[in-house]
Amino acid sequence: MSTSTNIITAMFMTTEQAATYLHVSTLTIRRWVKEGKLRGERIGWQTLVMKEDIRRIALRSGEGTLPPTLLNYWLRMTLE
Repeated sequence: MSTSTNIITAMFMTTEQAATYLHVSTLTIRRWVKEGKLRGERIGWQTLVMKEDIRRIALRSGEGTLPPTLLNYWLRMTLE
């Protein structure tokens, strides 16, 4: 994996990943990007959103419904 790919995967997640994590549809994620609630970038045919924003929304709204140990594991693995 190249350095630029590592940076992208460290900072962003796909709209599908974000939707799954927040228990919303991908259309909701795309709408939030359009409305400016999430920072998103088009890379090729995909919209990527900032992991930091997803984590902030999950923690604020309580939508991250994973048990705390799994949530901490998931955050550690996806944010590294």
